[in-house]
Amino acid sequence: MISILRRKITCCFFADYTSPHSIPRSFFLRLFSTSNKEACVSSAAIFDLLRHKHQFSAEVATKAASVLNRRLKDTEKCNSMLSYLQQRGFSNTQMEKMVKVWPELLLARFDYSIEPKITFFQDMGFSSEDITEIISANPCILRINLNRRIIPLLSMLKGLLGNNKAAAKFLIRSGWFLTESFRKSVEKAEEMGVNRNSGMFIRAVRTLAELSGNVLEHKVQALRNCGFTESDILVLFQKAPSVFVMSADNHRAEI
Repeated sequence: MISILRRKITCCFFADYTSPHSIPRSFFLRLFSTSNKEACVSSAAIFDLLRHKHQFSAEVATKAASVLNRRLKDTEKCNSMLSYLQQRGFSNTQMEKMVKVWPELLLARFDYSIEPKITFFQDMGFSSEDITEIISANPCILRINLNRRIIPLLSMLKGLLGNNKAAAKFLIRSGWFLTESFRKSVEKAEEMGVNRNSGMFIRAVRTLAELSGNVLEHKVQALRNCGFTESDILVLFQKAPSVFVMSADNHRAEI
């Protein structure tokens, strides 16, 4: 069908192709060419940019190149993103960590995916150092909706932990898993007597977030079987919450 259409147009427009008003033949050949696709950047070019210009490890550069080579038209897009992140205070190590988890970061629009989220953290009172550490520890922040997810969850986290320092510390160490289970873990930690201002509070919340109610009760019962009183168990949790993720055999061995 295309070949027939091409012949008809050629007849119409090139009957007098010496005329100064005739349309160049090359225009129509390009128009109907089935190979008119913009070439993608090779994996080697992406690898070279990440490995040699930005000093990423060979492992991360190879992974990113294999993901991006069929989607990237120009390495300048990658270079611009990394330059932007550097200007915002991200170290090479942090950028490499982010790209390892989410190679498509190098294809993202920083004015849409990144800048509004950084601005929000700044408006919430987080320092530049906190922001780069939080985002590099949780690159998924850059993929989720600011208004529907990040704003309500971060507001909840600050409300529960009391200040930016505690919230930043929790996000850097624990990951982006702010859900209803997180709220319940905070409430349970307080119920078990852990002070929010204690250095153990975040560890206690993380421990409880990893344990279902049944598993926690099983751990408590194991300690009772080892001779601990209810008061002893609460004191133990307040001082060493990580003990509660140990197996019953480990409890007995430690005791």
